[in-house]
Amino acid sequence: MAVSNYVSRKTGVVLSTHDSCTNVGEIKYIESIEHSIRILNNDQVTKLVWENAKKYPFNAINWSYSKGDTYPAICVVLTKDLSNTFFKDDFTVKDGITKNKLYVALTRTAGDLYIMSSQQLDEALKQFE
Repeated sequence: MAVSNYVSRKTGVVLSTHDSCTNVGEIKYIESIEHSIRILNNDQVTKLVWENAKKYPFNAINWSYSKGDTYPAICVVLTKDLSNTFFKDDFTVKDGITKNKLYVALTRTAGDLYIMSSQQLDEALKQFE
């Protein structure tokens, strides 16, 4: 599934033709702690977090601060609340602020889009201690 179709399905926001033509990447779910650590250590993948990006031991940007930017590949780290529902087929975002920030985060890539749950991040961070 194209990233633009995925973002539209997850957020309910229909991307313009321009947006849908610029991305050639794939959606990749992080499936293991090892995969999480590889992504967090990969400087070619920009990590987008909800807030407090500077507190992490890897290079990260807050979702809202990434607005208007495009990166070769991104990893969106979901919030705890989103992590509990995001992977379900009937996922919907009801809160407008969260929906807008999620849309911004998911659309920052020109390439691959990695999705990491907050629980996976917490487990991977133990390896950085």
